[in-house]
Amino acid sequence: MRTRQGCHTRTCGAHKIAGCLAQRQSDFRQTKAHHEASLELFQSLQDDADIASMLNDIGTSALFLADYERAAECFESAAR
Repeated sequence: MRTRQGCHTRTCGAHKIAGCLAQRQSDFRQTKAHHEASLELFQSLQDDADIASMLNDIGTSALFLADYERAAECFESAAR
């Protein structure tokens, strides 16, 4: 279990970094995809702080993609 959790944590970090790099290149679809993958893994780890961080990042990407409803959902969920 511990090894599996370590792998999930590293994979989360890799997706988070890839999402940040895509955002710097203004590739918000790719940013959102990486951050959503990271979110799923953080949820499986029940890591509330990183879940909130990923929801915030996904919300920001949704804003750039003009998906205002999804952005609002993410920001509201992150605030809880």
